[in-house]
Amino acid sequence: MTEDQGDQAKLNADPSLLDLGIKQRLAVLASLGILDAPLERNFQVLVDAARELIAIPGAIIYLVTEEHQCFVSFSGIPDSIASKRKIPFAHSLCKHVVSQKAPLVVADASNALLLRDNPAIKEQGVGAYLGVPLEHNGIAVGAFCVIDSQVREWTDTEFTILEKLAGLTARELTIRDEFRRQKSHLESRLQHAQKMESIGQFTSGVVHDFNNVLATIQIYAELLESRLANQPDDVALVKNIDEALNSAKETVQQLLDWSRPDHGNKSNVKLSKIVEDMLPLLCVALSKRIEVSFESRTDNGLIFGNVNSLRQVLLNLCLNAEHAMVKRGGEVAISLHDYSVEEGAQQPGDLPPGAYVNLRVADNGHGIPADLLDRLYEPYFTTKPVEEGTGLGLWTVAGIVEGHGATIQVESELDVGTTFNIYFPRVKIDSAAAASKRILVVDDDPVVANSIGSLLEAGGYKTDVFTDSTEALDALCNNPDSYRLVIADYGMPGLNGAQLLDECRRIAPLKPFVLCSGQLSHESMAAAKADACCAKPFDLKTLTETIESLLHV
Repeated sequence: MTEDQGDQAKLNADPSLLDLGIKQRLAVLASLGILDAPLERNFQVLVDAARELIAIPGAIIYLVTEEHQCFVSFSGIPDSIASKRKIPFAHSLCKHVVSQKAPLVVADASNALLLRDNPAIKEQGVGAYLGVPLEHNGIAVGAFCVIDSQVREWTDTEFTILEKLAGLTARELTIRDEFRRQKSHLESRLQHAQKMESIGQFTSGVVHDFNNVLATIQIYAELLESRLANQPDDVALVKNIDEALNSAKETVQQLLDWSRPDHGNKSNVKLSKIVEDMLPLLCVALSKRIEVSFESRTDNGLIFGNVNSLRQVLLNLCLNAEHAMVKRGGEVAISLHDYSVEEGAQQPGDLPPGAYVNLRVADNGHGIPADLLDRLYEPYFTTKPVEEGTGLGLWTVAGIVEGHGATIQVESELDVGTTFNIYFPRVKIDSAAAASKRILVVDDDPVVANSIGSLLEAGGYKTDVFTDSTEALDALCNNPDSYRLVIADYGMPGLNGAQLLDECRRIAPLKPFVLCSGQLSHESMAAAKADACCAKPFDLKTLTETIESLLHV
């Protein structure tokens, strides 16, 4: 016998099951995971409340399967029945409530057409019955009922009380379902995180050494290019080296970004550079029917933020825009603007007075209904099909935005499009030239240390280079005011970069400190509390931008 034939046989045996929707109901019950679970306190409170408020001998919360009526919670029923926790379908009273998806009010059970032939009437001593359906996701899965051994007329107040208690029970089922979904999602995230951590541990040692080699080649290639400025043929050869290095750097950095993400470290970063670096990825990640444009109207766009987190914000917003345009195609317009709020001015979102960098992501998709705008940042809220979205994209964006002290606003019009505006507090910088005081450079690898020193001096800075962190600390202790900034490798023998930072904070608490490493993890940076981090290998532009952002704040 096939499954469909089995269902039909059950329907023929009991016509009242015709509207039960067996398959759908069983799927919902399976998602709740409650049929074989122990009796729960929350449900017991509700049945006890029903007995007390309605002054009734028995109250039961039932779930209805294809063959049984199963107790979720009960109060005031015979032990012979309660010990089984389920009764055969032939004895079920609540199946009619589920079948019709409507309340059942019976004043005299012995004379009720639906109940008078039911064996449970005599076995359980049922005189009167009142039941209200329990629904979850639009499917009737059970009933909340009260039973009296005597014949009685049910009042409107009693019916209202039971209806409200049934509503609370349905809400409890919904909470349970949401909890199970979140638990499953978090378990999946944990497994993924453990996998990524294993990858990070496996690659960290290799990446550290490899990045040191790349850093040295990168620096000397730049120095060589500057010396061969008048020999174009030779410069072309050096540029080929640069291109190969950049490709290697991107490959290593992508592995580090995804296997060991660092969401906690912030430094002064140019938002325009982050967007520009993300454009190639966006063009690959989004549908070919979606065009991506970018326009920057900022003078510097410098904000205090975490690069990886900001990349995630941009990616999530663009993926959200893609969903709104996937059927007919369209354009994602990304732009940056300077924005300022004067003292006393009224601004949307209650932006405090100050200078901001406005990141705007706009699409010309189907738009968002006005009644859903307030729910966009709720976790697990999504308008996408289950298989297409988790409802965590905009929730993640909102969390990152809040963590950056920024504000997010959304405007949308149906069939016109949606625009997200994020206002990041802009870092105030002094436009004066780089400070004339020296920079202290510390790296246990002599080649790397000297190449960093050469790179900085080529950029107009004066440096003192050390390969021994203890000697560097002595120099700092002897004359802390002679150094404007410290750049140190993280993984050094003896006094490592984090320990050197601690000593620097003790000697000169306000002195900017930059950590450099090819394998710097979130935990180590959080412990070190450096002002900025430069991932090896880096070029002159990256290093000088980092230094200037710290020296000119």
